[in-house]
Amino acid sequence: NVELGLSATAKISLNDAAVRTLAGKPSGAISSSNFYGKTAPINYNITTNSNNINIYTAVGSPSTATTVNVTISAGVITSSTSVSNPAIDLGGPWPSGTVINLVNNGTIVGKGGAGGDGGQYGQYYPSPATNGGNGGTGGNAIKLTYPITITNANGYIYGGGGGGGGGSW
Repeated sequence: NVELGLSATAKISLNDAAVRTLAGKPSGAISSSNFYGKTAPINYNITTNSNNINIYTAVGSPSTATTVNVTISAGVITSSTSVSNPAIDLGGPWPSGTVINLVNNGTIVGKGGAGGDGGQYGQYYPSPATNGGNGGTGGNAIKLTYPITITNANGYIYGGGGGGGGGSW
């Protein structure tokens, strides 16, 4: 019961769909050995705009192999506050055998790079005139640290764009 997210005293049947899925037995007899080492999938839903999500930490840092289903709701933006941090970081260390599924119905976007410094005109600043600086590199949308299946049929994933270069005199 607890593994399925139910109260410890809830009444269930070995024939319930959730029980059969956990046991890995879609039909036929189920024995207690079918449950050894099994864990129910972890479902993590992102329903509000969020920044810098570490999936491993968000789902409780699992210590045994499990299936993790992450869903980003339609209209939700998951972004980054820094080019050095992705909008979504899988984190880890994930236990061997873990399965991670990401269904993106929203938008995942990395932080855009900073604009370059503008050039300086020699008459008002120390000569000679200088050219503008390069813009900064944009950040990543997702940092993959473990194999993952991404379904993005109804969503968008954007890396942060590079910052524009500074103008010159």
